[in-house]
Amino acid sequence: MSTIGARDVQLATADRTTSDGFAGSSAMVRLERVDKTYESRRGAVQAARDISLEVADRELVSIVGPSGGGKTTILKLVAGLLRPTAGTIWVDGNRVEADPPQGIGMVFQAPVLLPWRSALENVTLPARILRLDMGAARRRARELLEQVGLTGFNDRRVYELSGGMQQRISLCRALLHRPRLLLMDEPFGAVDELTRESLNDQLLALWQADAKTVVFVTHSIEEAVYLSDRVVVLSPRPSTILGIETIDLPRPRDGSLRLEPEFAAHVRSIRASLGLAA
Repeated sequence: MSTIGARDVQLATADRTTSDGFAGSSAMVRLERVDKTYESRRGAVQAARDISLEVADRELVSIVGPSGGGKTTILKLVAGLLRPTAGTIWVDGNRVEADPPQGIGMVFQAPVLLPWRSALENVTLPARILRLDMGAARRRARELLEQVGLTGFNDRRVYELSGGMQQRISLCRALLHRPRLLLMDEPFGAVDELTRESLNDQLLALWQADAKTVVFVTHSIEEAVYLSDRVVVLSPRPSTILGIETIDLPRPRDGSLRLEPEFAAHVRSIRASLGLAA
């Protein structure tokens, strides 16, 4: 178990970078001294301050922290949906500027599906938008729906399905075009605990079968430990990095891991970083 203090979260490849700040780095995602301030009628609100972080290719990293502490803001900055007030962001070697980067899939807390369309039609929606081959997209969609346990539900309308099923469809939709980076914003926060654990296992199975980089925002420390290679711990607003917990637990993982002393030790360590009672 290893926790790194915020000021020690340095960019390991800094001595190999060139003038663009990124070349030579193997990271899929890199944030360098990123700030974000929102302007409003009541004045400026700083959501994130001096965030420097690298996420390696095929790494699964979770972000935890207090509500309103900037976790979602950081995810939106990486996705190019927001512009940083200061600092620079790279995704897959390209600086994130005016346009959202390519090759990203996103999953939100709410499934954001078209309820009058079928499960299969919702999953294949990105193919229509991106003008991909629809035959190949349907085959890929059926494979994904099978992998998340929704075989037989391809033609069911979304409004007929449970919240957990809808979130599985949302995950399949995000994976349809085989993104190299998957951004997930509290995707399982609205489902019951048993469903959440099942979704955790299905996410890990998908990630291990088709390795990609995942950045996962959650309020659940236990969920973060179970899923992740590393857990980034944020302070209250304005967000700064309090520490990064390296999760040195074996893979593949299953539910029995939650009963192990090493699992509990990681949870306690992260709680301590957040100033929470053990």
